[in-house]
Amino acid sequence: MTHRHDPLHDDSGADSASDDETTADETLILDSGHVSEATGTPTGDDAFGPTSIHDALLREGFRVVRELGRGGMGVVYLAEEVHLQRKVAIKVLPFAAGQSPDLLARFRREAEAASRLDHPNLCGVLRTGTSEGLCWIAMRYVPGRSVAEHLNALRDDASSTTPLRTSSRGPRRYEGAVKLMETIARALHYAHDRGIIHRDLKPGNVMISPEGRPVVLDFGLARDLTAEDGGLTQSGDLLGTPYYMSPEQIRGEAHLIDRQSDVWSLGVMLYELLALERPFEAATREGLYRAILSREPRPLKTVAAEVPKDLQTIVETALAKEPQRRYASAEALACDLRAFLDIRPISARRLGPMGRIWRFARRRKAQAALIVLCLVAAPLLGVLGVTRLRDAATLERLTQKAEAALIAGLDARRPEAVRGALVELKQLAPHHPKLHEYTRELEALSRIQDAATLALDRDSDPGGILARARLVPLRKEFPDRVEPAMFLAYLALLAGQEQTVRDAFEGLPGAEPFLRILDGGDAGQERLQQVFSALVLSARGQPRRALRVLERHMEGSPTDHLACWAAAEQATRIQEYHTALALAGRARSLIGTLSPVQLGRYSVHLRRAGLVQEGLAAAEQALSLSPEDPVIRLDRANALADADRRRESAEAFDALLADVPEFGRAWWAKSSLSLEEGDTARAVEEARRGVRFAPQDPEAWLALGNALVADHRDEEALAPLEKAIALRGDFVYAMNSLASVLRSLKRYEESQKLFDRILELRPSYAEAHYNLGLLHWARGDHEAAASAFARAHALNPKEAIFMLKLGTVALDRNRPDEAWDWYKRVLEIDPSENEALTNLSLIAAQRGDKQAALDYAERAVKASPKDVACLRNLASAQLQVGRVSQATATTWESLQLDPRNDAIIVTVGVLSQLEDPEAALAAASLLRALHSPHLALLEPNIEDLVARGVAAKSPLAIAWRASEQARKGALTPENAQAALEKLPLEFGTPLPAPGTRNAIIHRALLQGALEILPRITDDPPRKKRIEDRLDALDKAARGATRAAHRKDRIRR
Repeated sequence: MTHRHDPLHDDSGADSASDDETTADETLILDSGHVSEATGTPTGDDAFGPTSIHDALLREGFRVVRELGRGGMGVVYLAEEVHLQRKVAIKVLPFAAGQSPDLLARFRREAEAASRLDHPNLCGVLRTGTSEGLCWIAMRYVPGRSVAEHLNALRDDASSTTPLRTSSRGPRRYEGAVKLMETIARALHYAHDRGIIHRDLKPGNVMISPEGRPVVLDFGLARDLTAEDGGLTQSGDLLGTPYYMSPEQIRGEAHLIDRQSDVWSLGVMLYELLALERPFEAATREGLYRAILSREPRPLKTVAAEVPKDLQTIVETALAKEPQRRYASAEALACDLRAFLDIRPISARRLGPMGRIWRFARRRKAQAALIVLCLVAAPLLGVLGVTRLRDAATLERLTQKAEAALIAGLDARRPEAVRGALVELKQLAPHHPKLHEYTRELEALSRIQDAATLALDRDSDPGGILARARLVPLRKEFPDRVEPAMFLAYLALLAGQEQTVRDAFEGLPGAEPFLRILDGGDAGQERLQQVFSALVLSARGQPRRALRVLERHMEGSPTDHLACWAAAEQATRIQEYHTALALAGRARSLIGTLSPVQLGRYSVHLRRAGLVQEGLAAAEQALSLSPEDPVIRLDRANALADADRRRESAEAFDALLADVPEFGRAWWAKSSLSLEEGDTARAVEEARRGVRFAPQDPEAWLALGNALVADHRDEEALAPLEKAIALRGDFVYAMNSLASVLRSLKRYEESQKLFDRILELRPSYAEAHYNLGLLHWARGDHEAAASAFARAHALNPKEAIFMLKLGTVALDRNRPDEAWDWYKRVLEIDPSENEALTNLSLIAAQRGDKQAALDYAERAVKASPKDVACLRNLASAQLQVGRVSQATATTWESLQLDPRNDAIIVTVGVLSQLEDPEAALAAASLLRALHSPHLALLEPNIEDLVARGVAAKSPLAIAWRASEQARKGALTPENAQAALEKLPLEFGTPLPAPGTRNAIIHRALLQGALEILPRITDDPPRKKRIEDRLDALDKAARGATRAAHRKDRIRR
């Protein structure tokens, strides 16, 4: 058995997910000459050694030949059925696993599901049984190799010939793969028609016999739609192999997991067979979930150019994100594959919106008819039901069934299931003696779940104030319940109150195991002890370990939704947001219907994973159920902001803060909205209120730090950012902000150490790699910067700003063609990215394509009309095509945005020399005041400008000549007085707008007057008036310059 390393299954890193591990589940049918590396030695948990297993199976009529493999769902042996002398594959459930009701039920489910499948391309069950506590399934054994092994062979040698690919060219090259997938699809359709959904289809679960016949195996994760409870998937298990899981499986949407989920897996396999690579790849589980949920696969034509268009369309249809856009069944997919082989038209098309609606409607005719039938028949059925209830025996049976469902709901801690069963029980037995007890249990369950949700939420309630307000009364009302004590202890740990942690368990029966966990002891197998041990790790700064503990616990207890929800919050803490959504979705399926508090939190998970509209819908639903809850109102305000509905978001924030002015998190969340709107002063003030009302919230301190950075107050930003990190030692977002600020302050060594720490905590943090690249660039190490930008791009290939920097690197290396390609790729993602447009304009100008340079420059200004760099580049492009007057106007426009930019000022001077000598002189005066070296570009022409101005009786020319004479000591008091009288200083008028012609001329006149005045008299009041007016002009110019440069310089 060959084991290969998979980056998605590596406990040494932060992210882990199972992939094509070679397990017993994947190798039921192996080549008869293939020897397993497994030794057959049982784990420490096994009650049976190899000998006793062999003996037990021999008594059932099977002689074990050798072990084929082992995995989480059992050990598989090759055996000979003695009486029939045939080889079989026997899967044996390990004794320790057999003690788990969930795994035992899943094992039996596989046997029951597969036993109904009598098909040559499906691995059928021959016999099942239990022997001396040993559960086993005997299946037919077919020698052969898995599709995964054939794929590996093709990857090693793409020119090799296998059943999957011939040596011919063109469409026939893929005939073997298409035939194979057609056969598999038809076999799955057979299973689907019998109510069985596979849910874990992948190359490792399909064998190819020596005759070339594919056999689908491993129905251990199958969902039985015919079962009364809908099969094990009703629990919401996130089961399957991540590379081949559909989006609805990742989101844990059990109600959507049907035959079309298997169609998705078929599509992934077909893509892989054609391209020899999977459609979705990632270095981490988090990245893989994100890709499957939000990205399209690379077009087949770019990976395997020979794949015909019809075959590409078939793959695209099977891999549609929305189930209703996929093939309606595996048979429909098989029919299109057959049509392709027969060179007939396929049914799949890239349909427009109306076409998609029509196709959806046609596929749902039967369901629509059924709904109408149910509506018509419901009254009649109700009458019949009442009639039947008159039968006492039936009434008793239904009452017992409702009570059993209620108790099961309480055991599973599913309030909605309990609520429904309680309503039914009240209708059937209104005087049932336990109704009051059950009602109280339901109330406790609902309240505890909401309190636990708040306690686990480190975002909305980081100080635990809201959670503690709910948990303390629960602890008193239900002194025997573990959960209130457990979460109070967790909150005390988070607050660093180690001495009060034990107080939470005072008087609680059975508290010893929890106290032992606090002292570092091992947790028992009881589910709350397992969850608490993870929470202790998390509170003590080890959320990754906490997540691993919870995931291991969920392997044995897949229906524990509290553990699942807690795991989602641990994934959130380490910023693995797609993993968090997958876990929260699984918890949602397990719970059934979420409470408003849970629904609001689920909205956050959706939005952080990029599903903004879905998150907004969840927040709106939560608010409709609980319109006064401040946390839910905050979730909705944030969801509106995420959906770019800023006006509505601002109104929601204002209303919330008017009602709850001490809600710190709402204040700093609103400051983020103000930052997006460019109002940095207001953002700073709002963030300050956030830290005032929530001083233990690290996000509040981060918001204040970022607001100060945006307001160009980097030194002030250091303290709040350091405070955020002190409150949460693994807070990589705050570290990223602090490292970036240190970079801007040129404290490079400190910035470097901090980035090293960030990437140690979270190697896959793409934005940190990007900001590290900016640090290297600032230090002059362009090669290291290029590597960091490339790493960021590899981690998130759809982020435009990473490609933008790679374009800058290419320009720095004098590779304009490479830079051109990067910038064009940026525009594919964001057609209005002004920096890419501007650089494309510059490259076009270098190539001599003046019209293209002008076109790109105009597009850049259209996209960002207030961007100074874009305007300057447009002026340059206009000059190149001879549009001097347009270039002059554009330059004045850019000067108004950045009035102290000496490069723009000198351009104004140069362009104005012929048509507007007064403006040219004003520009020279301003450059002199700024001590700019650019003044040298105007000096050769200044005397000519002054002479022309004096001749035209220009006050500015007169002031310039007089001030020059004053510098040389040649200005007489009489001449100074005469010159000063000709200067219109306009003290009583409003200040002209910064950067305008009037502003720079007015400033030049004031500067000249200030230099002339000492030659007349010592007049302090008059001098003070001139200096104040100059200061006011300069202050306005500095303000405009700051506004032009103001932007978020930190990439989170």
